[in-house]
Amino acid sequence: MNDKCPICGRDLNNSQKLCDYHSQAMENLRVGYKQWNRAMNIEWNNYLKRLLDLEETGQWIREVIQYLNREDEPLADPAHSP
Repeated sequence: MNDKCPICGRDLNNSQKLCDYHSQAMENLRVGYKQWNRAMNIEWNNYLKRLLDLEETGQWIREVIQYLNREDEPLADPAHSP
């Protein structure tokens, strides 16, 4: 198992796929998506694209979105979460 975050190279804790910072950013993306989807009925990929267009979107969120786009991570989509 790779013990470094694939985004920034920080050490990973336990069985995480991302470092603490990027794991929190991913969780924030999922929570935010639920709110946006409830209000706007928006698809996951459109949500991510809209976030990238917002100046207010933070660096760690942007890095996670770019990682998801590069890796084509289907499990990142809340519709595919267990």
